[in-house]
Amino acid sequence: MILSKLPTELLIPIFHYAAYEDDNFPAIAAVLCRRWRSLALSERILWANIWLSSYYPMQKFKLWTQRLGGLQVARRITISIPGRILRASQSRGHPVQMKEWIGMLEILSRRDFAIESFHFDGDPECLESLDYQMGGFWCEQIALHFGQVSPESSSWYCGLSEPTWPPEIPPPTSHLHLPRILSLRGARLNLSAQDCLTQLTTLELLDVPPGALPSLRGLARFLGRLDSLHTLAIGHSAGVLDDTSYPMLPHMSPLSTRSPVRRLHLSGCWPMELFMREISFSNLESMVLDHYPHDLTPIIYAAHRMSYNFRRICLSNCNFMHPDIRHAFHPASWLHHIDLIETNLDAIPPSFVAWLFYDRAKIPDLQEINLYHSSGIMETFSADMRYQMKEPYIISTSGECDVESIFAQTRALYMDRPILRCRHPRTPKEEPDPTIISRLSSSLLHPAALLRKLFHRRPK
Repeated sequence: MILSKLPTELLIPIFHYAAYEDDNFPAIAAVLCRRWRSLALSERILWANIWLSSYYPMQKFKLWTQRLGGLQVARRITISIPGRILRASQSRGHPVQMKEWIGMLEILSRRDFAIESFHFDGDPECLESLDYQMGGFWCEQIALHFGQVSPESSSWYCGLSEPTWPPEIPPPTSHLHLPRILSLRGARLNLSAQDCLTQLTTLELLDVPPGALPSLRGLARFLGRLDSLHTLAIGHSAGVLDDTSYPMLPHMSPLSTRSPVRRLHLSGCWPMELFMREISFSNLESMVLDHYPHDLTPIIYAAHRMSYNFRRICLSNCNFMHPDIRHAFHPASWLHHIDLIETNLDAIPPSFVAWLFYDRAKIPDLQEINLYHSSGIMETFSADMRYQMKEPYIISTSGECDVESIFAQTRALYMDRPILRCRHPRTPKEEPDPTIISRLSSSLLHPAALLRKLFHRRPK
């Protein structure tokens, strides 16, 4: 492995980056090899990152605190505890897990350290209990990712609508550390609590449940009040919405609301075109369109008209409606990079390549276009202008790729942040209580994939 040959001076920043992307990386580093364990234990600040599941959370937290060695730093906490895990832990066969969580929440309620990042993945009913017992989790970075409400949840909870955050009656803003990064998955954004969200720089509304997408006018007005917002992702999880669900009012002028967003990710079947007419992204630099089943030409043209800084576009799982894909791109744009991932193209048409590269009046600054097929085949065309020739020299390459990894890397590059995913622990089984170290070892999820991502991340 190439990492085994790297000097310590390079491994340390790599470890910090890995721990930032995966709160369980300290556990990964501590069991992979002797050198990594020694380095991880000596780099105490790594242990400010912790991933807690249903297995011995209190013992793990105490061990991580011990490895910090009294270092007073803000903690990054990830809690993954779906309702099925909590109910299994409460069963008569596993009373120790319930005692562990009671002790863990008591420690958090009496904490003398700040929380820098809080990531919860599980049932919304569990989050409400955790929030109350640990004394709140408001911090700089908040990620709340909900699955479907379990049928085994409380009957009163199953009757409620989709989980909503921030809560209807949030604490006074004077007592809060207002979040700068907010990522919601499977939840409804509470636009009426906007006083708690004025400091946002990154907002992700992922897998918005059917019927929980705000009105486009209300969403546009809300985004227009976020003066520091530079990264926005909106994804609708399911259902088919037509344009009549969000009519444009006659007296509302197009582009009446402005937003400072520079990086934009839109996905799912919802009226994106109307959304792009409701709000102006005059600073837009990069955009990802994902799983959009309708004509994407108006959206791309709108992005070109809005911003002179528009440089990158990624189209994933989208179809070109016109046989000549040149119609989908503005003939006088400033694009540098085009990435097409799992579209309906079998190959990049030669006429399109010629139109893009040889007629420099069309897209004069284009540097690269990539096509990734669902079969794993990729095509890349890049223009070499180093010798200032009248016509660019086109470099064409092809090969194989992992499309899922390619999308994750491309999306992270465009949005300047990865898609947050959280591993889900397995349900406790009737077995002898394992030691902490053996449980940590079994909880590692594809460490090799994480390390590959570290070394294949494209430079900006």
